[in-house]
Amino acid sequence: MQSQLIDVWPLRLDLSAQTLGSLRPLLSEDELGRVARLRSEHVAARFVAARGQLRRILGSVLDRDPASLRFAYGEFGKPSLQGGPSVLHDEPSVRFNLSHSGELGLLAVAEHAELGVDIESNHARERGEQIARRWFAALEVEALMALPARERDAGFLRCWTRKEAYVKALGGGLQTPLDGFAVTLGSDEPARLRWCNDPGELQRWTLVDLSDVHDGATAAACVEATAARVRVHEPDYVSRDVRHRR
Repeated sequence: MQSQLIDVWPLRLDLSAQTLGSLRPLLSEDELGRVARLRSEHVAARFVAARGQLRRILGSVLDRDPASLRFAYGEFGKPSLQGGPSVLHDEPSVRFNLSHSGELGLLAVAEHAELGVDIESNHARERGEQIARRWFAALEVEALMALPARERDAGFLRCWTRKEAYVKALGGGLQTPLDGFAVTLGSDEPARLRWCNDPGELQRWTLVDLSDVHDGATAAACVEATAARVRVHEPDYVSRDVRHRR
């Protein structure tokens, strides 16, 4: 596999009523049904912001009406584009993944390659060490505890987002055991899979640290490729390239 381009959009989910009003008509009936079932108006508004911006961006990428896009969902809930006449006939080439944490969102898009993305607010995680000891691989727990105490919150978040990105790329949800693979978490080492029950996975996937795309957040992407180049789209649509090599 060759180097894979990933397009990334940092999103803000706390939007004005006027902006939300322009995004809401883009949502499908089932999405609007989900909005209606949400008990919190704040959570509902963020859902509209996330789905509306997802549709607007994918519509621009595909040169299609955002409201016409239809999504299919895998066995464990991973969304994908349904086929259509403007998306390589009935085989959509575009893959995407969306993550959010509080008011912050992150969308990643690639062609012909599965991917996952995760973002987490940098607020200190309560019980991070306990979570790691309960769910992470032994290699990760050892690496986390080797960090100075003041760096462990950041190390935990690097580990968590990289693991979540990989799990989301696989599309297996909770069926993927978190102790069945290990990722890097040190501030001085590149993001990568360190170990996996299936050794073939180490060459199949590339992890990328995306923590510089949103102030106050830690983020990562995982793509099915041997190397990745990330293009981050700024709010003013100016792009910059970030290169990553295994």
